[in-house]
Amino acid sequence: MARDFIRLSTAAIAAVALIALVPVHAHQAAGVAGVWKLNVAESNNPNGPDPSTAPRPSAPRGGGRGEDMTGGAASAGAGAQAISQLSAEEKGRINKMLALLNKAATSLEIIVEGNDVTIKQDGTGFPKQNADGKKFELRNPQIGEVDIKIKIDAKGMTREVHTQDDLKVVENYTLSADGKQMTVTVKPSQPVMKIADAKIKRIYYRQ
Repeated sequence: MARDFIRLSTAAIAAVALIALVPVHAHQAAGVAGVWKLNVAESNNPNGPDPSTAPRPSAPRGGGRGEDMTGGAASAGAGAQAISQLSAEEKGRINKMLALLNKAATSLEIIVEGNDVTIKQDGTGFPKQNADGKKFELRNPQIGEVDIKIKIDAKGMTREVHTQDDLKVVENYTLSADGKQMTVTVKPSQPVMKIADAKIKRIYYRQ
């Protein structure tokens, strides 16, 4: 009789432990996948810098595009470098991409299917792509050619966007220890255009 009681007690304890562990493991497996809602109050500059601080091109290196300020040295032999300055078309594409990536989604949905991921911002977004850190090429009439790299791991997700105009934007999606909160930071850079770091930090909560 005592043995039967011990067996039943052991089975009951094991069942309770299993029930308690199931949601925890399921939550961990979900990772960044799921629907997230933005908390504006806890975020910092979620939509990027103030419009009055829009990025401006730095002064031309050595003069305007096509103008030789070196007395002919710029074209006199190997190792000569062309003067670099952004055109109005390049600046336009860069600003359009920045406006696109700086806008915080109120609702963020991340769908993970095997090695593929789809990121939807308020119902729309970039198409499905691989999430193994390999380059995914995208073409758009307004923003030109874009390379995107996405990497998902246990800590969250990183998305790196690189345009044909050398604009680089790194987004880090970091999960809290319990997986209920996600912090998204956005860091843009461009070798010619001066872009102020708005210290973007978006706080999302799992729905």
